[in-house]
Amino acid sequence: MDGIGLTAVSHHAPPGVSWGLVKPRQAVAFARRLATQRGPVLLGADANTPLIDAADFAATRTHWHTGDRRLHGEPGDDLLFGPSKIRPLEDALRRWLADHRGEAAAFTGRPLGPLAITHRTGRRTHSPGTGRRYDSIWMSGHWTVERIDHLYDEGIAAGSDHAVVVADLVAAWMPDIASTKLTSQPARRPMPVGQPAPSMPSDTERRPDVDYPAGSSSPAATAATADGRSRHHTTAPTAGYHRPACDGRSYPFPCAAPAVPATTACTPEWPDLHS
Repeated sequence: MDGIGLTAVSHHAPPGVSWGLVKPRQAVAFARRLATQRGPVLLGADANTPLIDAADFAATRTHWHTGDRRLHGEPGDDLLFGPSKIRPLEDALRRWLADHRGEAAAFTGRPLGPLAITHRTGRRTHSPGTGRRYDSIWMSGHWTVERIDHLYDEGIAAGSDHAVVVADLVAAWMPDIASTKLTSQPARRPMPVGQPAPSMPSDTERRPDVDYPAGSSSPAATAATADGRSRHHTTAPTAGYHRPACDGRSYPFPCAAPAVPATTACTPEWPDLHS
């Protein structure tokens, strides 16, 4: 883009209820890598956190925050998504709210948020569940936010249980910024065409050794337009994404035949507070 390097990153956190310490360790690794990047950076994330999306960022609480006894002294996912973050990226929604004080005033009556709803934990046939903002866009200081939308209903209609997050960003390039390099990904085993994606927990964790069909995951994407703007979005999984039937009971989502590990077989029973 105009001779300036751009680093675009997609992050999907595994659900802590099934992956345990893998979740915060992955977040810490991402945070440390992002802290070394120079130039414009965009991060699209299905973070499966925070637990508390407070209007005051200092009061935000991630599920595996540093100091949590489950970490046994290790750093937590707050280094990537919480007040203790070690990389200089800003939450695009919070940046937009900072520039639109009238909209921000709406959270005066609910200081603990969430600032938007992109997922609902504990969702059942007769219960909407608890609204969470697990999906977000983060950016370096090379951008201003013209608009940001959290399209939850559209995501559900597309077959996902997460919202589509769309932001209009305006770039303010600085010619003295060093270019950054994008790293290639290792080859992965392709998944046969027509085969449904393996059954996953409700946080949409995906197997690392499979290439899913286009649109079946939730990758971040950025595209430049002729006027120098960028459209950054997170796409929702397709309707081909299924969950297992578990125990024969009826659930408000399609069921698939592929076998799943015993530890993840009963996804409808995830607790309300995903970790």
